[in-house]
Amino acid sequence: MYLTSANDQLSELALEKLRLTPVKQGTLVFPKSGAAIATNNRAILDVDGYLVSHLMALEPGDSIMSAWVYYSIAHIDMMELSHNPGYPAIRKPDVEKILIPLPPLAEQRRIVAALEAQTAAADGAKRAAAETLNELRNLPGALLRQAFAGELG
Repeated sequence: MYLTSANDQLSELALEKLRLTPVKQGTLVFPKSGAAIATNNRAILDVDGYLVSHLMALEPGDSIMSAWVYYSIAHIDMMELSHNPGYPAIRKPDVEKILIPLPPLAEQRRIVAALEAQTAAADGAKRAAAETLNELRNLPGALLRQAFAGELG
């Protein structure tokens, strides 16, 4: 959900030459062109950065939380906003039509906290299931090693 670092760094010369758009921490970014739209990836920038041409950004104002915007559009299949399945692209006017409910900031905070708690619980359950599955996959080999070592009773 939060993009906390970047693999690439830009020099002052590159910034000047490429004329990238600066974006602030808290901005929501997502793919706007190409097959990456189908991934439905979205992220909130946890650091200031620059926007490249294949990304679109939503910058919340003072009365709306970044996480509120994230959760409000999480259910949208971005491919449905594209008009050309051969080369998917999302246009700004189509994004501007997305309606995001705007309860008071205190209510946004309460709902986002509940959603983040549920997300953390789901992530924990996924990790536990993956660990159990890994243990089950390793079980036959461990039993065979014990059998050949004469350790099974």
